Amino acid sequence: FIISFLKPYQKLRILTFLDPDRDPLGAGYQIIQSKIAIGSGGMNGKGFLKGTQSYLDFLPEKHTDFIFTLFSEEFGFIGSIGLLILYSIIIFRIIRIGSISRSNFARLFCFGYAFAIFIYIVVNLSMVLGLLPIVGSPLPIMSYGGSSMLATMIGFGIVLSAKINHKQIIAWCDLNLHNLSLWKFNFWLYNNSMNKNLNVGIVGAGIQGVSNALFLQKKGFD
Repeated sequence: FIISFLKPYQKLRILTFLDPDRDPLGAGYQIIQSKIAIGSGGMNGKGFLKGTQSYLDFLPEKHTDFIFTLFSEEFGFIGSIGLLILYSIIIFRIIRIGSISRSNFARLFCFGYAFAIFIYIVVNLSMVLGLLPIVGSPLPIMSYGGSSMLATMIGFGIVLSAKINHKQIIAWCDLNLHNLSLWKFNFWLYNNSMNKNLNVGIVGAGIQGVSNALFLQKKGFD
């Protein structure tokens, strides 16, 4: 009943996912060749640039969505486990940066970005292994592509910026509280002055500027 509302290409993807052998030379060709390539890699793989399924053009789109298939054929099960360990370290480090960040934006971005990378990895690996229908989901960092690689690098840049500035954010928050006390002093100075003119504002601004400079020097800012 539900499948009747899907478009023809969506139905084909689901049917091919359930039974790739129903059309081995058409819709099921990609996933069949992907499983053959991964299985032929064995434990240690065939070696760098020595994959037969990939470089003899049995496997289409080996440089984009099916890059893990190419990697598994060349480096085998051990290399694939090593790649997953590297991905786990990257995700853990992003979560760690988010946990030590005092900025709400940096914390939420790091947690969300780590979760997005995890989802992309799970979907891509499940797709090439035949556990999910084939969709256009790239493997982060590994897959060739323009917009996907650009978005990934921008995300890593924001994460690194959060790591670099996670201590300085505290100092700037303290500076804001410091400024609040100075503004209260300026307001008191203005209300208690006999000559309520521009000179009072200039004096208050000067006091605030000098105080901020001394505060930042105490915090370690040049």
